[in-house]
Amino acid sequence: MLLLTPVVALGFSTTPSTCEPERTSYLHEELGNIDVVCDLCESNPMLYLEADAAKWEGLSQVFTGFDISISVPESCPPFKHAFVSYPVGQVHPPFDGRQFNDELPGGFGQPHLDVHFMVVTEAEREALTGTCVTLAEGPQDSTGQLIQCDISSQDEHNLKFTHLPAPEYTTGFAADITFGGHSIVGHGTHLMTETDLQSGGPANCTSTGPFAELAATSDEVWPWLDCLSQFQSGAGGAFADSNCTCGFWDDGTSPVLNVFDGKVLGNEVMPTVGIVEHLRSGALANPYYESFPKAEKYDSSGYQPTQTMGALVGDKLRVGLVLSSEYTDASV
Repeated sequence: MLLLTPVVALGFSTTPSTCEPERTSYLHEELGNIDVVCDLCESNPMLYLEADAAKWEGLSQVFTGFDISISVPESCPPFKHAFVSYPVGQVHPPFDGRQFNDELPGGFGQPHLDVHFMVVTEAEREALTGTCVTLAEGPQDSTGQLIQCDISSQDEHNLKFTHLPAPEYTTGFAADITFGGHSIVGHGTHLMTETDLQSGGPANCTSTGPFAELAATSDEVWPWLDCLSQFQSGAGGAFADSNCTCGFWDDGTSPVLNVFDGKVLGNEVMPTVGIVEHLRSGALANPYYESFPKAEKYDSSGYQPTQTMGALVGDKLRVGLVLSSEYTDASV
């Protein structure tokens, strides 16, 4: 969500011009050659995904989704790999589907990618978050597998998804249970910023529709069902207004915290496909920075995120994290 206070661009260090960022490359069918880059050449370290800007914009024509994992260079602890996910259908909740009625899409209803920078390895992430009891009518991944965990289930795997870290490790973030919650196989549980969850934020949806009326007298019906019904009607080609509206995602980028079984698994940047045009046109400053909430404590030692970053550099798009210049020892 767009911050009202300006974020000052970071200055350059006195590192010699021969400094070269470390990178791990990956060849992808839709995005072409993409790199995960650990850049220690600035006054603050940066960890980001670099991709061809035109191919990134081309994702507006891709609806099948994908999930890819790329190792992070060893010089950017505590991060071990980047898990890049493009949802089937291009979006995920919260959303209101108003784009199908020629209105602004509310919530996270703009096509976007989830770029998770994980503090565990790919194998560890998959072992930890690879299974749960899923919702029978929930979203699927690109292979057709159901992926949204049923947060009401008492299955031992599901309880690990809903077991949150102590509050001092999640400062500035909060769990949200609308749309059935945000616990996803392979991802963990997504915590959203308190700013995005506030009134007017993209993670805040309000409704006065039929489900909202029923919810006033029933504990088994939720107002957000109006939003889901409204989105599904529009996606099906016949938009039916259920009086749901989610806040507009004005800058098209948000920080997210990934957690599982009482631990922080990763720090996520969620940029839209349209961020390229925002940066190109000047709708967003280039580079664009947004504060990443600072935790009171960390359970992984390394350089912790201070901001999200999006930048157009020549024909490349960079999206990722600005990291603290100070190393955090989590054992202290």
